[in-house]
Amino acid sequence: MPYVKPALAGAVVTDPAEVQVEELRWKTVTANALPGRFVKRDTTDSEIQLATSGDTGVYGIVLLNPTKDSTVAAIAGEWARVGHGAGNVVVGVYDFPVGGALTKGDALYVGLTGKGYKAAGTDPTKLIGYAEETLTASGNIMIRLAK
Repeated sequence: MPYVKPALAGAVVTDPAEVQVEELRWKTVTANALPGRFVKRDTTDSEIQLATSGDTGVYGIVLLNPTKDSTVAAIAGEWARVGHGAGNVVVGVYDFPVGGALTKGDALYVGLTGKGYKAAGTDPTKLIGYAEETLTASGNIMIRLAK
């Protein structure tokens, strides 16, 4: 099914009622703690931190918060809307120099700053989703979540 891509990372493309959303607090943050980035749970279940390259157990993607500027990074202790649910399509951020050109259907892993990149292996514990479009430069991309 073709989708129209929203302009902002962290937007939900499929029916928002289908996406499982949890409110979790940022434990540690960087300038990359933004919508459209993938996160993992911290040792405390109610806290998250940015996922990085090689992480297994990536938990979900930070969704847009309608009450916050999407270009301002989160601060420690701030609440984030984290979405997950296999089959749902969301807008994430793709890192072109790391992952190379991307074709619709390519498997994605998480990169250094919570961005998606083209999977180089087949480890299912690192899989975050699949590209829903072709992309030849860094930017926002529609991703069908794997979990």
